[in-house]
Amino acid sequence: MAKEYLLETKIYYYEKQFLDGKNQLAYYCKSLGLNRGIYLVFCPEGISYPATIREKKETIDTVELSTYLVWYDEEKW
Repeated sequence: MAKEYLLETKIYYYEKQFLDGKNQLAYYCKSLGLNRGIYLVFCPEGISYPATIREKKETIDTVELSTYLVWYDEEKW
């Protein structure tokens, strides 16, 4: 039996957008009847990030979200 996941990608700009994106992904997953989502966030190197910006697994509104950070150099992007 195949498993379905919803994958959402974002570029990090601000902490609030990062956190709001998780809730948005959980909402989308629930609306599709999925219980798991993957949050892939591209983060520019060389800036200071709050402690809330990290890779982790968590449950938001009964949806299991896995957050992954991809570091990149803005000058090479």
